[in-house]
Amino acid sequence: MNRLIRILGVALFALASPLVAANDETDAAKAETKLDAKILDSFSCKDTPLTDALTTIAKEAGVSIIVDSKNVDAKDKTVTIELVSISAKNALAHVLNQAGLVRRFKNGVIVVTTKEAAEANPVLVTKTYDVRDITAVIRDFKGPKVELKGEDDKLKDPDDDDDDEKEVQTIDDLMDLIKETVEPKTWGNNGHAMAKFKGNLVVTTTTETQKKVAALLEQLRASK
Repeated sequence: MNRLIRILGVALFALASPLVAANDETDAAKAETKLDAKILDSFSCKDTPLTDALTTIAKEAGVSIIVDSKNVDAKDKTVTIELVSISAKNALAHVLNQAGLVRRFKNGVIVVTTKEAAEANPVLVTKTYDVRDITAVIRDFKGPKVELKGEDDKLKDPDDDDDDEKEVQTIDDLMDLIKETVEPKTWGNNGHAMAKFKGNLVVTTTTETQKKVAALLEQLRASK
């Protein structure tokens, strides 16, 4: 019964997280690949409406880009820029930087919005990391210890030494470390969360933050 409750708890944790995009991560990776692969011989704009500049990049790269009309008044934004031999990804970055906007991926398309709106309504993905190799209890199997006590030399059983078993890091320690070092201001806000389940770490956050979490875990493994 307890096992069933734990399983249901993790399932509900994932379902309750807002804006969890199960397939968006794969679609986003495909869009990023297209933006990276498409090299524009030239990209020139002079007082060009933002929407026109975005449409050009979208068509060239074969991706879908829309403007978050709820938070962005695109009709008042224009772009003036002159670029040569540049990837569609970098061209898009320059355009958005000039317009003071950011992009995110949601429901299969690139959405251009404000930084404030992106932070307030993040698109989240849930991943499960097997961290048992990081948080495992390591037992130091030593040979018998010889303690010289005058005439009473004796062998000491290593199992009698309480210091032989040392917990390198608990999963709670690991969660605290992630919260302190990876985007510390996000956890507990807007659906960003972590949970533990049978040695696994269940993380709900943005794709970019997931990459940082994964990188930290790899660093910890390399240091063991």
